Formats: sequence, C-alpha cells, structure tokens
Amino acid sequence: MEPFLAHSAAQAVHMAANAVGVPTRIFANAPGILLVLVVVQPVGWTVLQIGVESSGLLEMGVLVSLLSFYPGWSLRRRLASILVGLAATWTANVVRLLIIVIALHMYGKQALTLSHTFIGKIVFFVLTVGIYWHLITRATVDRPLAPAKAGSSSG
Repeated sequence: MEPFLAHSAAQAVHMAANAVGVPTRIFANAPGILLVLVVVQPVGWTVLQIGVESSGLLEMGVLVSLLSFYPGWSLRRRLASILVGLAATWTANVVRLLIIVIALHMYGKQALTLSHTFIGKIVFFVLTVGIYWHLITRATVDRPLAPAKAGSSSG
C-alpha cells in the first residue's frame, strides 16, 4: 500500500507542480521518487523520496481505525466516511508535498528544513484535524439527541 501511495502522491505533485510552472520529473521505475528543479542553485535537480512518513499512510490508518469502530453508525455510513476521509487525507498530503516542492524550487535546499519540518507539517496537521472534525466531531454534534424515554426521570 505504501508504494502505491508514494507513487500516486509523487505523480499528483508532479502534475500540480508543472501546472503552476515548477518543473519536476518522475522516475518511472522508482515509485515515490520525485525530481525537483531548483532554480536558485547551480546544481539543478534535487531528489525527493516520498517514504512511509510522507505518503500519508499513517494518518490514513488512524482515520480508518477511528471510523471503523465508531459507535452508532451503520456499516454503510462508516464505509462512506472512510472513503471520503481517505480521499481528503490523500489530497491534504499532496498539498503538503506541493508546498515543499514549491519552496524548494523557489528558495533552494536551505528552505527544505523549514518547508518540510515546519510549514508542510503544520499545513498537513491543520488539514487533517479539519478532516477529522468534519467526518467525526461535526457529524456527532449535528446528530440530534434521542428523545428521553417516557417516564424516565432526570436528576
């Protein structure tokens, strides 16, 4: 699963980066390897390897676990939420990787630590929390409370 996620993320970032004018290349026989053209350094290309930590697999696993065992939801609702959540988490990860690629392209290798360790992770964290909130918390808060049983006393 991780090689598929790494390759699909690299491919999506490659297409998005090229769409915004940032040249990148993909190694056809090396899933998850993305070349980024860095214009501010004389060396040229920088290799980014999208591994398990950058593939979104861990966050997707947490999401699937939370939704799989969420009480009170039908199997159909849980499966639909899982599919939406997986797609949203994958997209959030692509956004994170695109931020890193654009920063690397524009500012060189010295921007890699800042964009990867801080900016990219903060953006991904905020997006992931938003996804969890939308799928789990908001869905629970929006659900109307069951009416109290007749004859039951409160207090």
